[in-house]
Amino acid sequence: MRSKNTNVNIREAHNEFLRECQNGTLPLRSPDTIANYRSAFGLLLKWFSITELEQFNGRVARAFLQRGEEQNGWTASSIVSFRKNLSSFIKWCQWKKYLKKSDDPFKDIVWPKILPRSPEYYTKGEMERLMYIITTKAARDLNAKRNHAMFAMLLATGLRRGELNKLKVTD
Repeated sequence: MRSKNTNVNIREAHNEFLRECQNGTLPLRSPDTIANYRSAFGLLLKWFSITELEQFNGRVARAFLQRGEEQNGWTASSIVSFRKNLSSFIKWCQWKKYLKKSDDPFKDIVWPKILPRSPEYYTKGEMERLMYIITTKAARDLNAKRNHAMFAMLLATGLRRGELNKLKVTD
């Protein structure tokens, strides 16, 4: 049973969700996150002919994840990613009162266990060689110092490229 409208078009609702993710109504999402939302949702609609939000139930959610695992070879981490991408939309639908809190299609589906991966490390020699190349290939001395500082930060902290790009001098 819906709180607001019993016949919510799932495609229209998802488009509204994406607009709010992009325009700042919701906390802004990165273009990659929005692309992941779009991709997961598109695959759901490709595999299942659902047109209304109420049709996206636990049976469909379970079948979606099972099909991804069995036919597409999804790993546990892929299943978690697809579930999180679709769950963000479901949580938004609940917030908008298109769905009741109890209407979460994923509520009875157990999360798969993800085994931790061993981190990969560069050897000291590999890091020295990388830093040498970065520093010597720069066209100007200032570029060499900038490149050295950036790569030293990446190697020492494990920051992602996007996180490094957002750093400010005051950080």
